[in-house]
Amino acid sequence: MTRSGSPGAATGRGRLSRWLGGLALGLTTLVVGCGPTAVPGRQVTTQGNSLTYSAKPDKFSGSDRFVWSVTAPQAYVHLDGTSITEGSVRTTILDGDNHIVFDATLSPSAPPSNGPTRSGKEGDWQIRIDFEDATGTLGLQAQTSR
Repeated sequence: MTRSGSPGAATGRGRLSRWLGGLALGLTTLVVGCGPTAVPGRQVTTQGNSLTYSAKPDKFSGSDRFVWSVTAPQAYVHLDGTSITEGSVRTTILDGDNHIVFDATLSPSAPPSNGPTRSGKEGDWQIRIDFEDATGTLGLQAQTSR
């Protein structure tokens, strides 16, 4: 019988610790590996009630999600995809209550989308950008009045 203070107990605990550590590392790698595909050329800047986003997809399909914290019920949006040469890009903005306040799809034949969002609840707004076999450059700027 091994007591907790004997060398055999320490070796058993050491093996268990190494095994658990390896399991945790393996699970972390598994979870991280299951994340969304990185959007090529992605840059996001949020500063107060101002948002700037750009991406340079190349035959890219995937999604991008992030949060923009605002203190006003409405924003002015400029969505420019004039250099989207293939595919499409859909941009959806949800307000602090998860209601859609902006929804536009850009493609080679669609003009830029400019204008105010619908009035919504201030707070953490969800920005969703979905790329479908898109190539080109996407630019999104948004600004609230406060």
